[in-house]
Amino acid sequence: DPETGAYLDNPAGQGIASGSSWSRGQSWALHGFALAYRSTGKKEYLETSKKVADYFISQLKDDPVPKCDFRQPKDEPLYDDAAGAIAASGLIELSEHLGEEGKTYKDAALRILDAMDSRDADYSENSPAILTKCTGSYHANDHHIAMNYADYFYIEAISKLMGSKMNFWAPDVAK
Repeated sequence: DPETGAYLDNPAGQGIASGSSWSRGQSWALHGFALAYRSTGKKEYLETSKKVADYFISQLKDDPVPKCDFRQPKDEPLYDDAAGAIAASGLIELSEHLGEEGKTYKDAALRILDAMDSRDADYSENSPAILTKCTGSYHANDHHIAMNYADYFYIEAISKLMGSKMNFWAPDVAK
């Protein structure tokens, strides 16, 4: 409740159930707070991005490509390359703000990108996109599809690894 601050509900949204952990939502938070730190220099944004990143990475124990929902049944092969690409770009962004401490985050991004490239990427002319295992939402029928913005974040992550400083999301205004 915005008036009282009292807890009202925790809807499922695009995840499996109320209280679940939709991986793309986690990736948006990881990426967004890293960019918010870049834009403002506020340490609380950096710390929040690190907390989300630590949680995200902890959920990838069995597989570097995120499941659609981190709380979905373990044996259910429902992945979301969009979440992986957004998270990888956010992890690289985060690593750039942390010096040596950022190596863990960059390594996690590399594992995600490598797994998506080897398992899910289709670079052929017949494919509508590069990443082929994106999932719109857990309960919908849009499983393992192409999403153009997944490719955007995939390419953004690779560009960052190659040294590109171009960033359409957060111009360097902090510092």
